Amino acid sequence: MNTLKSFIKSMVLLLLTSFIMAILTLFIKNESLTYLFTYLFASIFLVIFYKDKIIKDAKNLKKDLTLKNILIPISLFILCFIVNIVLIQLLKVEANNEIIVEKTLLTSPLLTIPYMCIFAPIVEEITFRLPYKKNKLSIFISTLVFALLHIVYKTPIDLIFIIPYFILSSGLSYAYFKNENILMSIIMHIINNSVNIVVLFIQVM
Repeated sequence: MNTLKSFIKSMVLLLLTSFIMAILTLFIKNESLTYLFTYLFASIFLVIFYKDKIIKDAKNLKKDLTLKNILIPISLFILCFIVNIVLIQLLKVEANNEIIVEKTLLTSPLLTIPYMCIFAPIVEEITFRLPYKKNKLSIFISTLVFALLHIVYKTPIDLIFIIPYFILSSGLSYAYFKNENILMSIIMHIINNSVNIVVLFIQVM
């Protein structure tokens, strides 16, 4: 029952971000700018809404920021990267979400980098991790929902990319649920996105 309540709360937070984006789309025609302001406004709202929890986690951050708590998520991020490369080589296709990200990054880097490296990690971690309690079912649901919502479905083959996204999400779930510190998963999410952006720019140079 608690897991169901957590899931509903998570979906409400997701709908909030979607609502903000829908409103901004009416006034802003630039897609990258819309994403930037959507995640900016959503992150401000969520940080204010959960300010007591975030302040508490900030006080515990030094204690929770251990080598093990950093290395395990990073190891899963690396595994995610490797699995993703293998799938791309085998299937000769790339995840649609990655294609969209690459396109927006290369066309509007100054608008895309802030929301991808700062605001999106804040919004996504608070939305998909914070509402859940520390139990096996909640951790699995939280991890799975995050992974599923990063799949842009066009053909059945797109579903195979649930594998690397689930591995990525597992790393972020570990970062949060180990000590239930949302700042840990936000920091790890920021690191992952920032490294991916650097790798992308290296590839296109």
